[in-house]
Amino acid sequence: MSGTVEPWWEHGTTEEDREIITGLNPENFSSKNDRKAFQDTCNMWWRGKTNDEKIRIWNACRPPISEYCY
Repeated sequence: MSGTVEPWWEHGTTEEDREIITGLNPENFSSKNDRKAFQDTCNMWWRGKTNDEKIRIWNACRPPISEYCY
């Protein structure tokens, strides 16, 4: 899991992705420090998930395999 789900969260999600996934609104956080408060809160939310929850989120957010086959 540490080789797929964690790198995906760290490097494969955008601020928009994280807003959708977490339900948090970046506009509710200070825009100082390049949205660091929003990023930190999203990461805290992610760390609070179990491994099973993280895998379910990752699976729900990945594009269908068929998109890669054509």
